[in-house]
Amino acid sequence: MLARTAALLRSVNNALSLNLRHDLKRTSDAQLAERLERIWQDYSQAEAEAWPYKLLASFRGPFRHPSAYLFFSWVGVGTAPFFTFGPSFGFSIGGLLSKRYRTFMRMHLTFCEARDSTDEMKRRVGRSA
Repeated sequence: MLARTAALLRSVNNALSLNLRHDLKRTSDAQLAERLERIWQDYSQAEAEAWPYKLLASFRGPFRHPSAYLFFSWVGVGTAPFFTFGPSFGFSIGGLLSKRYRTFMRMHLTFCEARDSTDEMKRRVGRSA
């Protein structure tokens, strides 16, 4: 039930979002695969630095663009064991000074990039089928 609800929310979110990632459309399949591999390596490194804490949620928002992710990351990003909603990452300058919160921000932004790349791959596979 929960997985079905999550899938429905993802499909509605994708249908209502505005994709501004024209740079991904210009890359070749090999470049896109290489980019995704690099993204996952960056995410794994950030995840190792954040251990034992985990990123609980990461939302891309209605606009698909790295600058928009940075802006919208202030809303709805949480870390274990607490979930924050609203201006996150410490609510202040302390969030910028904290290595842990900067690591969570890196994880979130990297995860958004990975989703964009996989969405582009799915779009290409759907187009060629």
